[in-house]
Amino acid sequence: MAFFYIRNKKKPNTLFSTWGGSLPAALYMYDVLNNVSNLHTHAEGLVASAATLFTVCGHHRTMTKHSTLLIHQPSIYMAGDLKFSDLRDEYSNMQWYTKILLDIYKETTTMSYTELVNLIQNEKYLSAEEFLCNRLFLPQCFQCGLLIFGHLVQ
Repeated sequence: MAFFYIRNKKKPNTLFSTWGGSLPAALYMYDVLNNVSNLHTHAEGLVASAATLFTVCGHHRTMTKHSTLLIHQPSIYMAGDLKFSDLRDEYSNMQWYTKILLDIYKETTTMSYTELVNLIQNEKYLSAEEFLCNRLFLPQCFQCGLLIFGHLVQ
């Protein structure tokens, strides 16, 4: 989708509602979307796992009032005969991916590194309001339902 907007020089807007997926693929898309100027990302429904990276690369970020997001630590599935060195290597890879995730989220939030570590260690779905209260999205580029730029509209 990002390529369409770049090629046609239209105002870039992206809409996301997804369970997530492959972290390496999401990191690729994050890099692509992060280089689109004035990108507006919009989350609707559930945006989970690796797909949350897409929402934080927008210069203007919105989500519907009843949307939920899930940020968690990377996971891996391993099967078959494994050697000790395989486990060691995968542990190292997971540490590396975790650091990349935390670094990306740290660039887009006012949360401390420790707060982010605590956030990703849980599998708790967060509402748009909780995300704003947790400062995961920088207030100057975030809107959701009744929450506009960090202020509740009555």
